[in-house]
Amino acid sequence: MAVTSQLPAFTSPRVSTASNGYEPLSMNGNRQSERAGGLRFAQDAEKRKATEKQDDPPKPMDIVPWRMRERMKTMDVALVLCLNIGTDPPDVEKSTPCARKECWVDPFSMPAKKAIETIGNTLQSQYERWQPRARYKQSLDPTVEKIRELCVNRRRLAKHDRVLFHYNGHGVPRPTQNGEVWVFNKSYTQYIPLLVYDLQSWVGTPSIYVFDCSAAGVLLSHFTSPPPTQTQTHGRNGSPSANEAIVLAACAADELLPMNPELCADVFTSCLTTPITVALRWFISQNELSMAHLDASFIERIPGKLTDRKTPLGELNWIFTAITDTIAWNMLPRELFQKLFRQDLLVASLFRNFLLAERIMKSEGCSPCSLPALPPTNHHSLWRSWDLAAEVCLNQLYKLSNPYPNVDMSFQPSRFFAEQLTAFEVWLQFGSSEKPPPQQLPMVLQVLLSQVHRLRALVLLKKFLDLGPWAVNLALSVGIFPYVLKLLQSPASELRQVLVFIWAKILALDSSCQVDLVKDDGHSYFISHLAAGLHNGGGNQSAYSAANSMMPAEQKVMAAFIISVICNKYLPGQKSCLPQYLHKICINLLQDPDEDVRKWICLCLAKLWEHFDDAKRIVIEDKVPRILGTKLRDDRPEVRAAAAYALGTLVGFQCDPNTSGKHVDMSRLDDFLRQRAHDDIVVALELLRGCRDGSPLVRRESVLALANVILHNYHQPRFESVAKHFKNQPVSAPATSPADHGSSRAELDFQGSNDARNSLESVNDMSFQSSADVFVDEELLDEIGEGAKYYAQIWHVLKEMQSRDPFPQVVDAVKAIVSFVNASILEAEQDQLRENSQTGSVLASPPRSANPESLTTMRTERSLGAVSQLRREGTVSGLAHIQAPQKEELFAQFNDPILEPVQEDEDPLSEKGAESLHNPSSYSPIEYDAARRMSTLGDQEEVKDFTMNLRQRAVLNNDAEMTSLLLFHPYETMLLVADEKDQISLYNFEETETKVLTFGNKNPPGSRLTSLNWINETEESLLTCGSDDGVIKIYHACFASCSGSHNQFIKVFRSDGEQLALIRYHEGFLGERIGPVSCLAFHPHRLFLAAGATDSVVAVYSSDK
Repeated sequence: MAVTSQLPAFTSPRVSTASNGYEPLSMNGNRQSERAGGLRFAQDAEKRKATEKQDDPPKPMDIVPWRMRERMKTMDVALVLCLNIGTDPPDVEKSTPCARKECWVDPFSMPAKKAIETIGNTLQSQYERWQPRARYKQSLDPTVEKIRELCVNRRRLAKHDRVLFHYNGHGVPRPTQNGEVWVFNKSYTQYIPLLVYDLQSWVGTPSIYVFDCSAAGVLLSHFTSPPPTQTQTHGRNGSPSANEAIVLAACAADELLPMNPELCADVFTSCLTTPITVALRWFISQNELSMAHLDASFIERIPGKLTDRKTPLGELNWIFTAITDTIAWNMLPRELFQKLFRQDLLVASLFRNFLLAERIMKSEGCSPCSLPALPPTNHHSLWRSWDLAAEVCLNQLYKLSNPYPNVDMSFQPSRFFAEQLTAFEVWLQFGSSEKPPPQQLPMVLQVLLSQVHRLRALVLLKKFLDLGPWAVNLALSVGIFPYVLKLLQSPASELRQVLVFIWAKILALDSSCQVDLVKDDGHSYFISHLAAGLHNGGGNQSAYSAANSMMPAEQKVMAAFIISVICNKYLPGQKSCLPQYLHKICINLLQDPDEDVRKWICLCLAKLWEHFDDAKRIVIEDKVPRILGTKLRDDRPEVRAAAAYALGTLVGFQCDPNTSGKHVDMSRLDDFLRQRAHDDIVVALELLRGCRDGSPLVRRESVLALANVILHNYHQPRFESVAKHFKNQPVSAPATSPADHGSSRAELDFQGSNDARNSLESVNDMSFQSSADVFVDEELLDEIGEGAKYYAQIWHVLKEMQSRDPFPQVVDAVKAIVSFVNASILEAEQDQLRENSQTGSVLASPPRSANPESLTTMRTERSLGAVSQLRREGTVSGLAHIQAPQKEELFAQFNDPILEPVQEDEDPLSEKGAESLHNPSSYSPIEYDAARRMSTLGDQEEVKDFTMNLRQRAVLNNDAEMTSLLLFHPYETMLLVADEKDQISLYNFEETETKVLTFGNKNPPGSRLTSLNWINETEESLLTCGSDDGVIKIYHACFASCSGSHNQFIKVFRSDGEQLALIRYHEGFLGERIGPVSCLAFHPHRLFLAAGATDSVVAVYSSDK
């Protein structure tokens, strides 16, 4: 006994077509465009549609939250200074000399009262550099009552904003273990303790505290949770971040402040408020050899402003911000980074400067601490980059202030950002999701502020985002979004294509950004970019103007994709795009020579009017459906499918809002219903062309589009009537007489306008000239009224597809629609039976009415209800399982790499690459030998002398009643043999006379194989199998099979007979006898092999790789 299985030597059919009146499928390959580095936006959509057994929608991307849902601002600041100038605190013994300056002011150089006022004003001015719009209030050597009044007033003014409480306790004792800080009594004769618990209750939340005093770290444990009263009073929506206090402390619980006379007494405060001055002074003091020619006073003469990046001082501040931001992003958890460095501008500035305080103060034996706690950052490698930038800048300024004679010198901007971009570019050459993210990513965002490096930074950012969704998510978490959103206001033409690419990547990951784009008028940017793809940028142009555009096709694709996302399920986006004549721009682009452009333009149009009746009305008036219908005859099946989808979203209507009041104008309502019903039928007749397409993708999209007509509340009762009428009789009949044709054409006049008649007549002529005519008798005509023939024709095509379409997914969709209609009919009949049984009446058919409007009235009462119920709310819920996920798949494919990815078959180290190198070299001798023989036979004299010596090589038993087809592979020693039905056997005639494998083509009963052929023989061979039911299936060759035996051995073979593996299925245990292998199966997509035995044991094997 032996059981065999194969990874089917030929996998599931890629393409399935039928010849029963269907158009041929375009078989143009995409391999050449892929190798040329073209875009890969859904080029394999057709292949995936045909191979997937079930259309499972793509799983949504796991997006790590990157938006700051709770933007905060610090608008009120309380500055409390307890200096008591002239009196040192009793618990601190100061060295001589020691640090004396407070806020760069020497308190002993002026009277004590004036000194503390000067220090207070200086501290306020330093904070105003970081938040100039905040409200500041000073409290100098205060009492408990003054602090309480100060804090309560700050909270009252701040409302739900953050309050900053700054405490300088250099003139009072250290905080206590009980969580007390010290202030004064009214006569300044005693130190009075103040509980931080009381302080929290007055300040409330959200809040941030700065404690610049010795042993400040002892207070952190008392800020672990806010007072209960304030959690309920001041917390913003009860969110954790709003109810938490942030604390910055100058040193740990057992440490004293530094007393180095080269530093300020309030070095912690100075680091937080004047970081550049402190950093440069400290750098000079730490590098006495290289900076010996400079003194601290030189720093005060550095020209420029902190806010002007073109000046030396502004450039240093810019570099410092980029470095501290990058250190924080690389060291902190993402959530903590977002909270401290992106939520509040003032908090972000303080924490950037806190990193500097940690570096400087730890060198003095003091450890600043915070709540929440931060990891150590004082030894981060980027600090050396800051030292280098500072040294270069200071030396250059010194040379400018002391120039050489007759030498012209000017200040040269720092190369810091250019070098960081180079480092980022090097990382991109080897980067992947499996490696740590580039530490320069926050630098790239800072560089976007500079026009000099902006374009290069955007290009590098584009390459980074192309690495995958993880890279996009990472960039968003850093803070790219507000930068690129603001850049949409830039008129710079050189940035357009890069920004379009970046936004395509962002929207592919997170479509919720559509709200921000519409709010900031960003959609106009992309519509104008799409219009630039036309000959003159839009307007009235010829249909072929897009072909003359110089814009790359991928730019048009990405612009169309972005606009599609903006409109997708977002009514404000649709309303914003419609007035900018997006539909007219798209109509001109439908003639673009690139197939991806045409496909995405169709999808863009679909999203513009999907569930948006105002847009539907406008595009119908502009005859857009007629132009879009021509794309159902496009050369590419993906374009035809997209056109079918667009037409499907166009059908269906809701009632005119002007007629939905208490007093309904019935004549106006009737005109409206007739007009929109006519429009739906015109589009439905166009879609019938797609139902007869050779591509199963197009046929299924057309069927799903027709479902929007058939199951619409207005049309469904009429299709139910057709279904009941033809339930027990054939739908089609022999061709009618000319008189009958005239009668049918007379029905086209029901709309009452020449345009309506012409549109229906032209569609009817195009769609049904090759199909059987549909006979509509007087009974159905009286029941449905005008347009009965068209309802019957649509139903006829559906029933024909249900019985004859070879593609299972198409049949399933048709069956779902037909079953839904039949179920509605059955439900109505059961309701009628129950109603008759309750009234005791005899079941009878409702009387027919010669007035067609009676059907409308009756159906409206039963199926439609009031006018307000005429609204079509989308796809019927019962058919949700048949909705094709094509659009979601196409949208998700923008997450894949776009920028000329390296093809696996171009990499000689990959398996496919090695095979592509091996095949030509191994096939060349065969081709040469064949050519030589043909050349010899071409000589007439030698043909006469040539004798063929034939000998038997093998006898192969096909185990069938007859052998109908034989096919050799042109290069491999493989022979395919087909029997009288659908079984195909593979032999390696040089190695063995037994079958290597057998598989079935799964023809319908009564059909047989009629053709076998190899295509793409020199690469990955494809086998085409044709049968007499009109179906062609294409299989991808796989060269592996396996067999199992009664002695628990499993062997894996190549198709040429070479044994690849020998597996011992199961070892016996304590003499137990294991059953023989009874079944084997390969996983269809992975290297897994399952084996089962007669003793109910199943084993799963995987490759060593």
